[in-house]
Amino acid sequence: MSRFLEIRRTGRTPTAAYFDCAFPALLARTLSDLTPEERHLLRSVAVLDAFDLDLATRTAGLAHQAPARRLVERPLVTEAPYALCPYHLHRAIRSAVRDDEHSDDPWTPADWHQAADRALAALGEQWTKAAALAPNRTLLVACLRQGLRLARDHRLTGLGWLIEAAFV
Repeated sequence: MSRFLEIRRTGRTPTAAYFDCAFPALLARTLSDLTPEERHLLRSVAVLDAFDLDLATRTAGLAHQAPARRLVERPLVTEAPYALCPYHLHRAIRSAVRDDEHSDDPWTPADWHQAADRALAALGEQWTKAAALAPNRTLLVACLRQGLRLARDHRLTGLGWLIEAAFV
């Protein structure tokens, strides 16, 4: 939309050729429209299959949820309102965000590892808090599924809660 408005502002009539660009270039343009906190948050949640506001905030290492609230209102985030973790990014968007080299501030492998580590810890705390109140099999399976994938994909250590949860 911003590209359309930019073209109209210059007095030109937008044609299909103005929008003929590769998906990574389109994503880079979208990333440039985000605030630095929202960009950091988007990259952080790209390590997750699904998330809620608290999980997104903790995965990004932020102190407040405002950037997460703004991010989930953007069209690139899909919502399943009745799901345990109601928000997710399409697999193609997650992949393009992780492979991004076109933006001004791409993440290093260490940045991705740190986000995955924070996500694993946040999932563990989410499961531990819920398990202390009442056993919840759905939450257990959701946390295990995401936690195991994070541990595998990012070669994480410190799997204490994952090991404990697997035996529940």
